[in-house]
Amino acid sequence: LTAMARAGGWRNPTELLQHNMDYVLDAVEHRLEDLAGNPSTPAVLHAMLMLLNSCDSGSALLEPLRPFLQDIVACVLRGLDGVGSGQGSEGLVADLFSVLREALSLVRK
Repeated sequence: LTAMARAGGWRNPTELLQHNMDYVLDAVEHRLEDLAGNPSTPAVLHAMLMLLNSCDSGSALLEPLRPFLQDIVACVLRGLDGVGSGQGSEGLVADLFSVLREALSLVRK
């Protein structure tokens, strides 16, 4: 992400995410609708949130992203609603809860 951010003219990956959060969320929402076909979606979302959590709590980059946290949580909850009881669903549920945990830690900053 760092190389991609710099190639696009942003200072760091957090700034890249800040300026493209609407696109990221749209892509994540679509993939969460089909978790069976996109099982890595929670891991991608978790990594994105971990990156944001690595920012200082007073970071000017973090503040504009706060409104998107509600959307992220809503996406994950819809994803949890759609998870069946098939093989591998326990791991997927655990991944989705990891995303929720990371989102909540951002809210507390």
